[in-house]
Amino acid sequence: MSIERIVDIPLRCPKNPGNRRNYLADTVYLDSLEDSEVLLSKLSQPVRDWFKDKFPDFTDPQKMAIPSIVDGEHLLLCSPTGSGKTLTAFLSIIDKLVRLAMDGNLEKQVYCVYISPIKALANDIQRNLIGPLTEIKERFLPGRAQEIKVGLRTGDTPQSERQKMLRNPPHIFYHNPRVSWSGTGIKEIQAIDE
Repeated sequence: MSIERIVDIPLRCPKNPGNRRNYLADTVYLDSLEDSEVLLSKLSQPVRDWFKDKFPDFTDPQKMAIPSIVDGEHLLLCSPTGSGKTLTAFLSIIDKLVRLAMDGNLEKQVYCVYISPIKALANDIQRNLIGPLTEIKERFLPGRAQEIKVGLRTGDTPQSERQKMLRNPPHIFYHNPRVSWSGTGIKEIQAIDE
């Protein structure tokens, strides 16, 4: 099933993709660990300060994957539970949204869609993302940036809340595959299934 069918949001694809082979990905195994200071230097100052305050260092999977994600490359990260996969995926998104918010360029639209296989995981991930965003804003950006909004929609979401999301879409949108949602537009998409 395509992501367009799951989220009911039109996604941009090349008008003339030519050979179907253009859609196939190369398999590349990452094996080099980026230096922590180099990784930190790629992050905005508020995100860098937050990370250094919260963690002693990046995990090995983070040192391998974050450089590719920050550079806009697509990847599939397979690593053990507790190795920082969620933060790996979201750190570059948090950083990009913080940069836009600091510059006053955060638009009223969805920048990231997170697809969760179960509602409990979506709730957990939402808490784990809202915490860092709140800490970054309060401790490292007080009064200096637009608010970054996160929205969660499940089958239990009341119709009134759904309508609010359509009128005022969150920047990061979480839902499970059983939910259909139509947005006002998407700039960038990150779909994750843990």
